[in-house]
Amino acid sequence: MTLELGPKLYLLLAAFMTAVALILAWRGRRFLSRAVRTSGRITHFSEREYQRQRHDGGSDTEKEYFPHVEFFLEDGSRILFRSGVSHSTQVRQGMAVTVSYQAASPSATAEIAGFPALLRVWTPAVLSAVFAVGFFILYFAS
Repeated sequence: MTLELGPKLYLLLAAFMTAVALILAWRGRRFLSRAVRTSGRITHFSEREYQRQRHDGGSDTEKEYFPHVEFFLEDGSRILFRSGVSHSTQVRQGMAVTVSYQAASPSATAEIAGFPALLRVWTPAVLSAVFAVGFFILYFAS
């Protein structure tokens, strides 16, 4: 038995995912336009192991390294956060980095500026847009 989803459902899902993508893009743009930038320093790394599937059906254990960054607010408060994006070995402990954050909640929104911040901000919007396009294709193909 095959489950067939009607064209109306595809159109509804496409519209919903388009709305989600637009909201996420608006939030990302707002974050970047309001972000405070300051200098920080990588204090240490945390490691995460995961299984990567090979083409032959086996798996390998891989490791990711997430930098922990320290920076100070204008009032002297120390903020320490873990980057949400793993980094290559080109980033070293003690290295100076630029940090972006929202002034209203620096510890919850801080990220290393540049590619990590862009990746963290734009990935959800892009993925939502890809799903929207997929549902539109299903709608027009049905």
